[in-house]
Amino acid sequence: MKLTPFDLTIDSKLFSSDNRTRTKGCHLTDIIHDMEKAIGKDRNPRAMGEEKLELYRTVGFLWEDVLTRVINSGRSWAISPGLIRPGEIELDGIWMTPDAVDFGVTPPVLEEWKVTWRSAGRDLESENWHWFVQMKAYCHALKLTRANLRILYVNGDYKPTVPRPQGYAIEFNQRELEEAWQMICAHARSRGWLPKKEAV
Repeated sequence: MKLTPFDLTIDSKLFSSDNRTRTKGCHLTDIIHDMEKAIGKDRNPRAMGEEKLELYRTVGFLWEDVLTRVINSGRSWAISPGLIRPGEIELDGIWMTPDAVDFGVTPPVLEEWKVTWRSAGRDLESENWHWFVQMKAYCHALKLTRANLRILYVNGDYKPTVPRPQGYAIEFNQRELEEAWQMICAHARSRGWLPKKEAV
């Protein structure tokens, strides 16, 4: 037997069910990432290059595709429109891309899907602050208050190192959503990414 290794080049966009070109302008993910850096939370502390980050993104897109199929599999489309992938949406000059909205339940609920190599044993909100800011922004823009967060912990809690899927049903109040959005807009204005708010 002869084994000859060869390189595999993976483009994460090939695994995404939403291949639309990103609209130019101010994007929520960029604002949140900049906010994190400002408070000393760097999600790429090892400064991984684009090639490695591309592989991480690919796993995330595969998880999205699996969940779309699983959630839709038991639905009767004659009764309910079910899961919708809205693509890009915009509010107050900020672009964002929620994973999905489930219209198969009343009231509709935001669906947000994540893959992480961090331990499932860590505190969910403090360890993943950016996820919660992101979900609050999506809910505010879509006029929703509920979200289902579905996480694939690739290494579980490391005791043992076994993948663990975990879901969380989250309900925000209106004040939380408004305060998060005000914080996001204020940060974007402070960076010059949005026009300054005119004094009344």
